[in-house]
Amino acid sequence: GACTRLSAGWVDHAHHGRVFGVVFGVAGGGSSSVLLLVYSLMLDAGVGWRGPPLLSAGLFFTVAAITATAVRDAATEVGFRAPLPARDASAEGAPPPHPLDDATLRAAVSSCAKSGRAWLTVLACGGYAVAWGGSLTYGPLYAVAQLGASEGDAARLTIAGTLGALCGALAGGFLRDAARGRGVFACALAIKSVGLAAAVLWLALDGGGAPSDALSLRFLGGIVFTIFLSIEFSWNVMISVFALRYGGPAHSSTLVGIQDVVSFSVKVPFLFAQGGLIEAGGAAGYTAVIVLVGLALAFAHACILAFLWADRDLEGAHVT
Repeated sequence: GACTRLSAGWVDHAHHGRVFGVVFGVAGGGSSSVLLLVYSLMLDAGVGWRGPPLLSAGLFFTVAAITATAVRDAATEVGFRAPLPARDASAEGAPPPHPLDDATLRAAVSSCAKSGRAWLTVLACGGYAVAWGGSLTYGPLYAVAQLGASEGDAARLTIAGTLGALCGALAGGFLRDAARGRGVFACALAIKSVGLAAAVLWLALDGGGAPSDALSLRFLGGIVFTIFLSIEFSWNVMISVFALRYGGPAHSSTLVGIQDVVSFSVKVPFLFAQGGLIEAGGAAGYTAVIVLVGLALAFAHACILAFLWADRDLEGAHVT
């Protein structure tokens, strides 16, 4: 939400996609991948489970110190434009007024509640949160329990997911800026289809589709990479761009907040349910989790594709 609000004032509309792609991709997937690689090597070296949390704590305080001493006070000091009032159409480069600029919070929420496109993004967020959480939480456990992977191997499997998210966010962001609605929809349809195929392949792998556990582990890494790429291609980036176009500078963070609340509200109970399936069913429980991940992925992909199709001809900077 904060990223969306800041981008409204500092970044031109034509560059919102790539800005969100870099923020969500590099800051999330890129940095996470590096840390996870270090964590996996620490586990393989026998450092123990205390090592990664202690390293994370040290990095947190390091970043806090850098932020307090080196981060500039204003975006203009690092090359961004100065924030412009949305209704000041006379200022050079100022965006036109948005229909929700003067709306109250209650009116903005009511407008979102009446929008079919906004509901599609909210439902997609819920589905993606379930698929993401199930893959990232239970994928490594599956690798250990069913494929005999080491703790380090399981951590590196998570790296595959974060790298997929990195690639998906960057691709989705740059495509969103470069292509028009129908082009974005066509690319999304292709990537979502590949992501669903990867989920089906995971189910086939679970049924003994590979000749060895070692080969299965490599296949699983590719499957998780592809699933996360298909998710992040249009989750945070394109939904944030829509929130900024729909809610405007004043209320874009509200829409992002609603999407996040739904995501976490759905994700947490499903994680408990998936864990219960594994505890009760063992190998069959893992199979059930894979099926749930696939169904959640299919539901979310269908919602986001329906959204992109409905949004295909609405390319204006401010649309409600």
